[in-house]
Amino acid sequence: MKALCGDIKSVIDLGLVYGVQGTFCFMATSIIDDVGMKEKYLRNANESAKKATVLSPNSVEYAHFYAKLLCEAAKEYDEVAKEWLVYHFQGTICFKAALIIDGVIMKEKYVMNAIESANKATMLSPNSVEYAHFNTKLLCEETNEYDEVVKECEHALGVENLVDPTS
Repeated sequence: MKALCGDIKSVIDLGLVYGVQGTFCFMATSIIDDVGMKEKYLRNANESAKKATVLSPNSVEYAHFYAKLLCEAAKEYDEVAKEWLVYHFQGTICFKAALIIDGVIMKEKYVMNAIESANKATMLSPNSVEYAHFNTKLLCEETNEYDEVVKECEHALGVENLVDPTS
């Protein structure tokens, strides 16, 4: 697929290519019986969706697709792990939506939902620097709660048993 789309130059188009590739890989998992191959295609779909989200940061569609894939991957985790993953995904999607919403009231609603979800994910997975970073970023960019930002930074710096729950 990358060879067919090799002459696409813009970042937006590359986001689209990775989005399509991720969709293809995800759909392929439904017809593959071999567990190892299914996991490989799911990992490829996950990586493609992650790249699409990075290349097109304002795309709620890509963020939603990435969250869907991560939720699919989360089926292997226990109930607590699923809960923090869901909060992390919800926070990411709300933040992405807030980036493209023009209305002040709706934008604020999505930002507050993102912050609340990020806080819950961080509380449920306190050893995740990724979640602490996301939470700190939201608080720093979207609020005037600098005491909370400092508190979250101190928490992240104090983590001894680092965990990356989304990998």
